Amino acid sequence: MKRLLVILLIMALLLPMAVSAETGPVAYLYTFEAGDALEGDGAAVIRELLDAIQVRMTRQNGKEENLYQIELVSEGKSAFTLLVQDSADGEYSLTCSLLGKNKLKLEKEQITDFLRTLVQVLADLNVLKGESLEKIDGLAIRAGNLLSRLERSSDDDMSLNGLDLTPYLMVLTKYATQAEHKELPADNEICPGAVGMWHYQLAEEDLNALIDSALNKMMSIPVINDELKSGRLRIGKQVITDSFIRTLFGAMHGDTTLDLYEDESGQMVRMILHIPELSTLMEKPELKGLITDPFFAQINGISINVDRVRGEGVSLTSDTQIQILGIDRKLLGVRLDRMAGEKIQVKEAKKTYEVGQLNSQELWDLLKSMWSTILFHAADFVLDLPRCVFDLIIGKFSIF
Repeated sequence: MKRLLVILLIMALLLPMAVSAETGPVAYLYTFEAGDALEGDGAAVIRELLDAIQVRMTRQNGKEENLYQIELVSEGKSAFTLLVQDSADGEYSLTCSLLGKNKLKLEKEQITDFLRTLVQVLADLNVLKGESLEKIDGLAIRAGNLLSRLERSSDDDMSLNGLDLTPYLMVLTKYATQAEHKELPADNEICPGAVGMWHYQLAEEDLNALIDSALNKMMSIPVINDELKSGRLRIGKQVITDSFIRTLFGAMHGDTTLDLYEDESGQMVRMILHIPELSTLMEKPELKGLITDPFFAQINGISINVDRVRGEGVSLTSDTQIQILGIDRKLLGVRLDRMAGEKIQVKEAKKTYEVGQLNSQELWDLLKSMWSTILFHAADFVLDLPRCVFDLIIGKFSIF
């Protein structure tokens, strides 16, 4: 159960897993930084989460199998580890810090169904219920998708940004009413390092589709989801909730433009979204009272800047900064450090379960039989989490 919560933090923070064709282990460390745009009690909770959490991903290619390791680092301490052995026989061997010395073997295409079955078992044991069950079930699907990406991805087709913007760019190119490309000189002053620019035109409904996609991903993180519903978040004096954001953009009239700058390798270095002036919405009769803060009404867009520094070998640092235009405030920063990783140590399993050969009832029974092991290891894990996540578990999971 806690394993799924951890992967939720990994997935809903939109982390890509960029991997290398090198045989030596390559590690990717993601560090988060909350900006000064959000204020209020809710912002303090989100800042606590982002400042405490790091994610380290490692891939190690071998002749007979590839190893994928995901670690959640909480306040400098490894709180959770998930290790997947990917062999040529079409099976995953999966171990994690919550399963003790047990190993699970399952076919690759079974991973998502297996994780969802685990969630349902936790519900049957009265560990998950209500809203928590729904959130973690969605996480199980995303966790399965992540493992699939680990297997088939390479440096050549993965983003080297701290945040994976690919899903949003796919929405953008799908809904844009107009797209125009322009080459830029290498010494241009508009966006140093960029050699090309895409200019997209978005109609009102297209902007709403883009915002809805981004908001849904943010709301998949329990801590952020709760604060976006609580009314405890502000920008200036304006209270920010998920319903406010949807109403605001739903009422926005006029076309929106987006400029995407790329370097010579096709990687994004800057993205600027220009929206219609919010101040014009303050006077609309149907939105009377929606925007109450003149400072917030100055917002006219969002910019995402990516600064990459390449070192020797696989060494790379990528710093992604999200700024709110018009009020010059930072929303979020994500730093990716790619480096040579430590060799992944595969510990010998005390017992291996052939999950791929089990029917639904047998799988159900197996997971129930491992409940005491999961609970024992979860206790230490919970204590290693930031206080805000610990409080979330206390409030959402019935065993506490």
